[in-house]
Amino acid sequence: MKKYAVASIILFTIYSCINPVYAADCRGCCPGGGGLECFNGLTRCSNGSAISEKCLQNDCDVCPEAETNTPPTSLNTIIIASFNIQLFGNAKTSNYEVMGILAETIAQFDLVAIQGIRDKTGTAMKILEVKADDFGTNYDFIISPRLGRTTSKEQYAFFYKTSAIDVKGSYTFSDDNDKFQREPFIADFKAKGGSFNFVVINIHTDPDKATDEINALPGVISDAKNHYSEPDVILLGDLNADGNYYDENNYNLPLRNSKYIWLITNNMDTTVAGTSNTYDRIIITSATAENFMNIAGVFKFDQQFEMDAEPQEVSDHYPVFAKFSIDKDTN
Repeated sequence: MKKYAVASIILFTIYSCINPVYAADCRGCCPGGGGLECFNGLTRCSNGSAISEKCLQNDCDVCPEAETNTPPTSLNTIIIASFNIQLFGNAKTSNYEVMGILAETIAQFDLVAIQGIRDKTGTAMKILEVKADDFGTNYDFIISPRLGRTTSKEQYAFFYKTSAIDVKGSYTFSDDNDKFQREPFIADFKAKGGSFNFVVINIHTDPDKATDEINALPGVISDAKNHYSEPDVILLGDLNADGNYYDENNYNLPLRNSKYIWLITNNMDTTVAGTSNTYDRIIITSATAENFMNIAGVFKFDQQFEMDAEPQEVSDHYPVFAKFSIDKDTN
């Protein structure tokens, strides 16, 4: 065997070890010789052709791995998160261990969009706020009306550190065409000590109608932009944007437009269950990208805290988060 052939084999072996795409035998994924690229959280062919079925089966993915720990907040940054706390009401508030984990999880972030509140008494969120304050930072929250077409209604909330975030206003999306099981809850925020003004849309889609609801969200983004005259919009929540509910690999869908950047990408598992699904997402408008610090991920509380409770007692979802600068906003 010639020397250059031996060298080529050695180089390919080394490259396969350090490059997971080649280790998974993802050569020839794209007809015409195009390479793979990560676009809005999707692995696709850079020349626009379809990825071969073999490569899909080999799980060829060039999108970045998720962060699993929240990075420390620095002076000029904030961390924004989303957390479906699943059927949150009196049963959970009476569980001391679960409440401690929920509160300590919230205390990792500056702003947390909450889904899954099922408390008719209106007391559960106040109890959670007091618990979160016990970790040394004062929190406050705003909460939506009870929403839903059926008698089983939910609320959204935003928890925020009063030292880091100002709330400028909030409203519930006017769903005149009844596209949403639970109308999105929208709030206008400003980072204290910085220039970052931003609007956050909190959504929990109906799993059975997830695709239809997600496809309608660009209209909600436009409404939020116009309502507050603010181009920096962050859409987050439990979108059910995976599995049988939504084709996360179809980048021709409306919310996969290049105007929107998916920070929680398809390779990030946001569920506590053994199956891997990315139901929870954080999506930003292109105008918001200048503020994003290129750090986003999933906070797996059962790997961060010592727990006597089972993870599923806390929630069937992990929170997702992203880090933003507060002094780079130019629009």
